[in-house]
Amino acid sequence: MKLLLAWGPAVVWMVVIFLLSSRPSVEVSPEQIVNFLFFKTLHVIEYAILFFLYYRASKKPLVAFLLTVTYAISDEIHQTLVPTREGKLRDVIIDTIGAGAAWIAIVKLLPKMPKKLQKWVRSWQGRIVCLYGELGSGKTTFAQGFAKGLGITRRLLSPTFIIVRRYDLPENSLLYHVDLYRLNSTDEMEKLGLSEMFAGPDAFVVIEWAERLGDLLPEDRIDIHFSVLDDGKHKITITKGN
Repeated sequence: MKLLLAWGPAVVWMVVIFLLSSRPSVEVSPEQIVNFLFFKTLHVIEYAILFFLYYRASKKPLVAFLLTVTYAISDEIHQTLVPTREGKLRDVIIDTIGAGAAWIAIVKLLPKMPKKLQKWVRSWQGRIVCLYGELGSGKTTFAQGFAKGLGITRRLLSPTFIIVRRYDLPENSLLYHVDLYRLNSTDEMEKLGLSEMFAGPDAFVVIEWAERLGDLLPEDRIDIHFSVLDDGKHKITITKGN
């Protein structure tokens, strides 16, 4: 399910592009220059969106860029089979410009944009993960596996006593591992700088004992509840915050 939620939108958008490019060539205006500008602008938008969806799924801009360009090339090859259409290297270049523009907008410009816009983009990427459950239910073990999946090779140590540990990730990204077990007041939690962590578009935040945040919980998040059943097996429930 997690894989479907991550990559499903990208696959759907790939199908949309495929269907659009499967239609015979049409004109929106008798003026050739208007037709050219309309369809090339459409190319840029299509592949900027595709880059964003790939980036949302992979969390790696280079991977998203390469996947976008690869699909652009395959789509031009596909168009050679469509009546009245033909594949063009020029269109691959235009598609690449769309992907590059999206890369710059998301990776370079987004951190300088208003926090509400950062929050909207981050919510699509599922970068804030809140963990709930009693002692020994598996929260720290999950956080260790999460970090390994992001490329951290060293073992994640519990931040119970220092509250927050920070780890550097590839592509200038960060992972914050937060443990709120020893904190009881909202004042203590606000002093941690959690709002700045949440606002960082290139940071993943994993929070153990997240229920202690109360009203400070971010609206856009992934909630994961851990429990131990009577037979000793562990149960994990994943939901989207709201």
